[in-house]
Amino acid sequence: MKTLISLLALFALSLSVHADVSSQASHRFGAYELHYSILPSTFIPADVAAAAGIKRSKYESLINVSVTRTGEYGGLPVTLRGTVANLMQQQKPLVFQTIEEQNAVYYLAPLRHTGEEQIHITLEATVEGGEPMNLKFTTKLYPDN
Repeated sequence: MKTLISLLALFALSLSVHADVSSQASHRFGAYELHYSILPSTFIPADVAAAAGIKRSKYESLINVSVTRTGEYGGLPVTLRGTVANLMQQQKPLVFQTIEEQNAVYYLAPLRHTGEEQIHITLEATVEGGEPMNLKFTTKLYPDN
């Protein structure tokens, strides 16, 4: 599992060649920052994906979400909800898997797509006792060849 976290952290810091620039970002909400990145599931080595229960497919991407205190590292535990919608406004809830490391919490959800596809993502993250952090963005996904 540590290998998965290390890979995801690396991808969060670098630009994925399979999604446009808007697919990686952080947004500040007062004392917190919401970070997200999207990467093709095939970037995860097969053995690591199997151990984490992640499906690898050229039509499956992953969204990685974390919330930190501004200027700090390591994700905080949050209540996280999200949806993904295609251009026809067909909506599906994002089903997040919680990944806990020593001093960090990250959330992963699969994003199934049918090829080159523009999607709209809505996220709502709440730190215990805090105000909801709401974020909406659009990105384009591509099949991994």
